[in-house]
Amino acid sequence: MSRDPRLSELERRFLAAAPAFLRRGVLIGALVSLVGAGAAAIVGRVWPALAGLGVGLLVVLAGLIWASVRTHFPPRD
Repeated sequence: MSRDPRLSELERRFLAAAPAFLRRGVLIGALVSLVGAGAAAIVGRVWPALAGLGVGLLVVLAGLIWASVRTHFPPRD
């Protein structure tokens, strides 16, 4: 992460928080996708795999949104 003085404090906090939330979101999303793929293998249809992939992508998106919200509204100490 660069220490660019042109970045606002809010932007610096977002850049600091986003990787952890993104990693967590990707991990959970990957697990959900694997469950969907397993269900597809058991059932033998494509729809469970697509549903699992879609839910996994939604979890990744939720992680990014959560990082953004936490940046704009940091927890009170």
